[in-house]
Amino acid sequence: MAPTRTFCCCLPVRLGVFILTILNLVGGTLIAIVGWMQVSQLRKSPLSTEDEIALVLHSATFSVLAAISLLGFIGAIIKQRSLVTTFSVMLLIFLCISVGTGVYAMISLFRNNAQGLVQACLDANPAADQSVCQTTAKVTEGIIIAIYAIVWLLQLWGYVIVVNYCHQLDDEEEELLRSNIVEPASMSGKPTTTYDSFGPGAPPSGLRTGISIPSPDMRQPRV
Repeated sequence: MAPTRTFCCCLPVRLGVFILTILNLVGGTLIAIVGWMQVSQLRKSPLSTEDEIALVLHSATFSVLAAISLLGFIGAIIKQRSLVTTFSVMLLIFLCISVGTGVYAMISLFRNNAQGLVQACLDANPAADQSVCQTTAKVTEGIIIAIYAIVWLLQLWGYVIVVNYCHQLDDEEEELLRSNIVEPASMSGKPTTTYDSFGPGAPPSGLRTGISIPSPDMRQPRV
């Protein structure tokens, strides 16, 4: 039997795939529903073109995440490697998209709203010194970066778990092939030899001796 790959020291990777697909399915579905509801309200409450595009892409991305998570969940149940592999590839693509959009969002936030964060701090605490608010703004930026980094690390960890499960399915398939090859030879109870194809105890005719033994009835004529 192929060894079971694990994560977190003792948990099987198949369980990890189950948990990951369920979380992505539920979370992706909820976020996608909220996003598409906001898209449907754009006619009544229009946004800027960039914000509208970002909202549509955001909703579509999490819709795709929910769909591929369903495929991964089904693949983990029936142990279908192609579905699990598709899920792992889409997870990697989603991770790359998440990193790209997250970096863009942080740059936009810190470049355009850095002063806004300081002003918001001053408005909330009129007696506060500006240097204190600037420090608070930097701490806020650090917290945002840390949250993004933790989310990306968790996504990467999930991708590694799914890839390990794909390797385990490969190991199980190879083990099954080896058992199918060995089992027919062992069912006879003895090793199969070349002579077995010529009947029990009979050597092939090509290997018999060339000396012919005359029959008793074949007598030599007298001189």
